[in-house]
Amino acid sequence: MSEESDFKLLHRVGSLPVGFVAGPTYPLQALLLLQKTPQLWGCVAIPIMVNVAIGAALYAGLLLPAWRGIGQWASGIPLWLAQWVAGLPPWASRLLTWVPTGATFLDDVLRFLLAIALFVLTGLLLVQFGAILGAPWYGNLAEQTERLRMGQLPIGSPSLSRAVQDIWRALTFQLKKLLLTIVLGLPLLVLNFLPPVGTAIASVGGVALAA
Repeated sequence: MSEESDFKLLHRVGSLPVGFVAGPTYPLQALLLLQKTPQLWGCVAIPIMVNVAIGAALYAGLLLPAWRGIGQWASGIPLWLAQWVAGLPPWASRLLTWVPTGATFLDDVLRFLLAIALFVLTGLLLVQFGAILGAPWYGNLAEQTERLRMGQLPIGSPSLSRAVQDIWRALTFQLKKLLLTIVLGLPLLVLNFLPPVGTAIASVGGVALAA
């Protein structure tokens, strides 16, 4: 298959849907482009390896110690409640004898919820750091793609200063995203306490914010 026919195929794939439904075709376009130009794989493989290294460091340095901390904190709840019930007046202690037993179940629930929150937090940190540190390769990938599509490279050549600029640009972009999430996410969280209209608005707003 010639270069011209390859790019015609990419163009046809990209022009099939219109509007917001065009997004699902982008991974296919990317795979076709990588198949046609194997030299671009370096711009893809290196950020992947960077993300794997960052993920291993985050999970080893943050997830495992935090998981042990959660276990130590949650395991002390039944004992604390048992001591609290024992210190109550006799009539209250008899009424609340079930509390220490129920706390064991509460311990398991808390471990589960905190584990989910910990995994989500670690994943978010991985995404943020991966996007920032992978910015130089993403920028190079964009330039090479522009060269293939437009026939020319953007003005400038790869250098350390450009890599630093790419990282700084990615960092400011992620900070803006974080600020936007806080500014819009907190009101949406409050709207969840106003069912059913507030919950519906919060759901739509959350999807729009995530997009």
